[in-house]
Amino acid sequence: MSGRGGWHWLDGSVRLRILGGLGERFLNECAQLDAVLEHVTPLECGFELDTAPQDVKLIRIAARKCRCEVQIIARRGAPFRLRRFRKRWGIAAGALLGLFVLLWQPRAVWNIDFYNFTPEQEKQLRELLYREGVCEGVQADIAQLNVVESCIVSELPEYSWLQLNFVHGRLVAEKTDASTAPDMQVQEELTSLVASREGIIRAFDLRGGYIQVQPGQAVAQGELLVNAATVGKRTGKILYSAAVGCVWAQTQRVYRCFVPYESELNAPTGETVVNRALITPLGRFPLGKTQTPENTLEQVSAQPVTLLGLHLPATLETQTLRICRQQTVSLSAAQAADIARSRIYDSLHVEAPECEILSRTESVEESEEGVLMTMNLTLLENIARQVPYTSEMEPEIPAEFG
Repeated sequence: MSGRGGWHWLDGSVRLRILGGLGERFLNECAQLDAVLEHVTPLECGFELDTAPQDVKLIRIAARKCRCEVQIIARRGAPFRLRRFRKRWGIAAGALLGLFVLLWQPRAVWNIDFYNFTPEQEKQLRELLYREGVCEGVQADIAQLNVVESCIVSELPEYSWLQLNFVHGRLVAEKTDASTAPDMQVQEELTSLVASREGIIRAFDLRGGYIQVQPGQAVAQGELLVNAATVGKRTGKILYSAAVGCVWAQTQRVYRCFVPYESELNAPTGETVVNRALITPLGRFPLGKTQTPENTLEQVSAQPVTLLGLHLPATLETQTLRICRQQTVSLSAAQAADIARSRIYDSLHVEAPECEILSRTESVEESEEGVLMTMNLTLLENIARQVPYTSEMEPEIPAEFG
């Protein structure tokens, strides 16, 4: 009747109630059969005890000899917990598949960690990584990751540095935000600022260079605004400083936009088709039948797969197709004018994103086909364009220093 120590949960245990019969003789019979009895608790007409699952048959043999009744109260331990899964082969198959991935796919990405990213930045970067073919469940290729880093940094100017490190199934993304102030380090190549378009100079915001024009002066396109060189007033020597900064000027822009009264639009019908696929190190597996109707608007999203909080080397790809239908839309003159105005502002935002509108005049010409809007804008915008410094820009040294 020796104890089984701390392994009793792995071996399992059975709580029995022994009633009636010859109790003392029963215990002696169990000892002779070498049955394990633990935590024996006396009762009014018997006792309760714990035993190993394999000793239950021995205890029943001893109970029959002593005319005792045996009742099972509880079954505890791993053998009884796992018995419910003995016919569920999917669990074993999943475990074997996970082991296979660990051994044969050591470059598989299990999880992507984003270091020092805000939730919005993390969502944006995850979408860009998925577009470049980097997500949970794919094989990590160092050469590909280097190319992806360069592509993302060139596409997101707010990042001055981005690093993707793959360590033991985990891909760690780190970044450094670009400073709002320009780099103050000495530049190897001298640059000057010229006018990108004609205008009237209003203000300067410079961190290098020598001003060649004055506020209120009208300048033409291509005219030198800030030079990288000047002549010292006392020494007569040429001084150099790379021109960096902004030159704000009052400019004029004219936009014209024509919007017809009738146009063909690809309007959604409200019907959608959803296709899902699982991306794993072993390949891409569609979940269900893939439908590809014609004339649709596509939206694709990707979500990492987790199980009980554990990351798996897989990504769930969801493709949503919104079925559309060609429709003819008729607009009134006011609606067409609003659309034209919105398109003009969109073009202005692309060409001069940091400008300020000082004044605006617009005219609308209506015809049988549509509306033509003409908009005259007076803007305050940065017209400085950085160009390399050349010998033609070098100032002349006065004769008094010759």
